[in-house]
Order: sequence, then C-alpha cells, then structure tokens
Amino acid sequence: MMRVYLLRAKISLSYATILKYMRELGIRSTVTLKKPAYKKGDCYKKFENHLNREFHAEKPNEKWCMNFTYILMEESVITAAS
Repeated sequence: MMRVYLLRAKISLSYATILKYMRELGIRSTVTLKKPAYKKGDCYKKFENHLNREFHAEKPNEKWCMNFTYILMEESVITAAS
C-alpha cells in the first residue's frame, strides 16, 4: 500500500527501501480481513403458522406467541456442574 502511494506521488522506491524507512519510523501495515461469504441455509426446524397473524384472543391465555431467534442446543450448553 505504501509503495502504491509513493508511485502515485511519482516516487519510485523498492519494497526493501520502503520497509527500511517504515521500520525507522515505526510504521506498521494493517491487514483488514474480508468477511466470510454468507451461506444461506435452511432453518433447523420450521413450525406451522397456527395464528395466521390473528393475534386477538377472546379470553386471556388463549393464544401465546414467542420469538425463537436464538436457541442454544443441548450440546453447546455448559452446565454449572461441569
């Protein structure tokens, strides 16, 4: 990156020379890793839509709703006894 910057400024130096000056000045390069590609997968388990967006209930505790965005699986749970 530094060599590209210097070439754009019409300064031609070798990689070794640039490295020597960067070490003298205490400049270090930083590498930004790319994010891994997203792989769209299927749900672990799908549930039927029994409410069909009809959330109004005639009496209390007739309809219950919950969001299962994140659920720990049994093998990934660490118990206090272990």
